[in-house]
This record gives sequence, C-alpha cells and structure tokens, in this order.
Amino acid sequence: MPDTIRIMLTGNATTSIAIRAINEGQVYNFFTKPCDDLQLAVAIRKAVEHRALLTENRRLLELNRRQFYDLQQFSKKLGLLARVVAKDLRVPLEKVTHSCFALTDQYADFFEPKAKMMLDNAVEAVSEVQHIVNDLLNCARSNVLSDLSSPPSSVSPAEEPVAIER
Repeated sequence: MPDTIRIMLTGNATTSIAIRAINEGQVYNFFTKPCDDLQLAVAIRKAVEHRALLTENRRLLELNRRQFYDLQQFSKKLGLLARVVAKDLRVPLEKVTHSCFALTDQYADFFEPKAKMMLDNAVEAVSEVQHIVNDLLNCARSNVLSDLSSPPSSVSPAEEPVAIER
C-alpha cells in the first residue's frame, strides 16, 4: 500500500534489520523495545500529519495539472483570436493608410495647416496601429505562451524515514 506510513516496533533489532526496514520497507519510524509511549505517540501523530501533507500535495499537484491544461487551451484560443483580429484589421488599416497617403500626396497643397496636421496625425496613428497588429500577428505565430509546452513535473512525495534509537 503506497499510502501507508509505516512505523516499525521490534524487540529484535540489528543495524542491518533497521537499515533494510527503512530502505526496502519504507519505514517512516523505527523503534526498538522497550519503547517510550510518549515517543511512539509523537511518532504516530507526526506520521498522520505527514500522510495528510502527502495527500494535500497530491491534490494540489492534480489541481495544478488541470489548471495548466486549462491555461494551454486558453493560450491556443487566445492565439487564434489574435490572428483573426489582426487579419481582420489589416485590410481596413491598409485602406486608411492608402487613403491618407493619397490625400497627402494629391491634395496637401489645398489643406489648411490645421487640416494638414490632423492628416499627419491620422497617418502616424494608423502606422502605430499597423505595428501593433503586426506585433499581435507575430506573437500569435510564435505563441507567446510557448513555455506552456510541458506540464508541471510530478512531485514525488519525499518520505524521509526517521530512525529513533534507544
């Protein structure tokens, strides 16, 4: 039983038996007879606490794995959304840019200074938005959350045996 916390109480202990019990039997505590009742009670309480911690650790690891999976799915959807939005914005932005440049090239002499400044601001703003769209596309292509490619490593519970000698 892997969830069992083992405490060994023996009247027949040698060093080799103790080592074998701890290493092979995964004994949490090792006592020899006669044993102090208080020490045994403390060891049992600590073993129960240890088991509760191991159980909580497993629960949290499973929760972490589920949340990691959900985050991966969200990342995929976010990347898809970014690509769709960026592509949807690209054509209208190109039209606005083309129109602004056409206005500037063909009619710049007819604009009042304030109108010319507003057109220049529009061209600059569209250019900035195009850079943002390109960045969004690049991020979506490279999948910004690419370090989500592997799930969290499994944490093996560290059951450190404690040998108590009398």
